[in-house]
Amino acid sequence: MLPHKSKTRFIDLLVKEGIVSKDNFNEAMEFQWEQGGTIEESLVQIGGLGEAELVKIFVRIFGFPLFNFDETIGIRTLNLVSRDVARRYHLLPVKSNMKYLIVAMANPLNKEAISAIEQETELKIIPMVAIKSEIDKNITMLY
Repeated sequence: MLPHKSKTRFIDLLVKEGIVSKDNFNEAMEFQWEQGGTIEESLVQIGGLGEAELVKIFVRIFGFPLFNFDETIGIRTLNLVSRDVARRYHLLPVKSNMKYLIVAMANPLNKEAISAIEQETELKIIPMVAIKSEIDKNITMLY
């Protein structure tokens, strides 16, 4: 239930701050119903929100750190998460130690993705945020 409440607050916040209009939100909801995916992805797909703008919101409002793709990602870290999981959730493992895995994510609020990675790696996940198209491009290059 908590993810639903978080999602509702997130969308309410976007509408309240005038970042997304009610019309765009309604159109995104319809698009999501037809196509699947998250409301954030739907807002980007319909043009109601840009990828970079979405990332800025995650940084500004939620305080997620922004991942810089100039940083080196080790092969051992990449091997902690399967390519299929990385593609499905639009994420990239970027740094790890014995207890933690830092993951660049298009949607760091995605509890399902975090849970899937925690189960796969048995590590505590620390999400960062990055632009979805950059993550997808790096998944293709690195895996």
